[in-house]
Amino acid sequence: SCSLWNMNLALATAYEVRKRFPDALIMAGGPSIAKDPDLVEPFFQGHPYVDIIVTGEGEEAFVSALKYHDERKSFSDIPGIVFRERETGRVRYGLPEEILNMPDLPSPFLDGTFDEFYQKYHNKFSGIIWETNRGCPFTCTFCTWGNYKSRKIRYNSLEQIAQEVEWIGKNQVRYVAMTDANFGIHQRDVEIAKMLAQCKK
Repeated sequence: SCSLWNMNLALATAYEVRKRFPDALIMAGGPSIAKDPDLVEPFFQGHPYVDIIVTGEGEEAFVSALKYHDERKSFSDIPGIVFRERETGRVRYGLPEEILNMPDLPSPFLDGTFDEFYQKYHNKFSGIIWETNRGCPFTCTFCTWGNYKSRKIRYNSLEQIAQEVEWIGKNQVRYVAMTDANFGIHQRDVEIAKMLAQCKK
């Protein structure tokens, strides 16, 4: 996932991975990856070790690409990706991007993904990254969200958010980085802020 602050490191890592593991599947996404049609082909030419660009939200595209790679299937019917065929070098597009429904996505805090890892390494964590909604109705030129098709705001359920706040409190997480595109845009965000304040107490 490439942003301004890690783009060079991510691509340098991808380059080294390709050298060491020639058959590895390498995907790149995030706000700083080329997605416009006139930029995609030059990106692949400049970074031939990248196989797939994820153009939107990555959860479903990432899992599908891994599954298709394992089954030796073409990536052409995966929504929201652009890929380069290794044999021909041809750049191809998957299906149109699908807008994901937030409540359908699993929570790594609630499904046990982080439990063992966090218990073992909690002293090394400065905090966690947390998301309660996605999308923003504005089209600010300085912000990635203004260019996404998925600008409509989609919320996680307050029930799930409350359970995640419980997890945050139970694990004594001291710092929470909100990744919501525009936290505070809706009245429900006040309720979330109150939950976090209560958790701190």
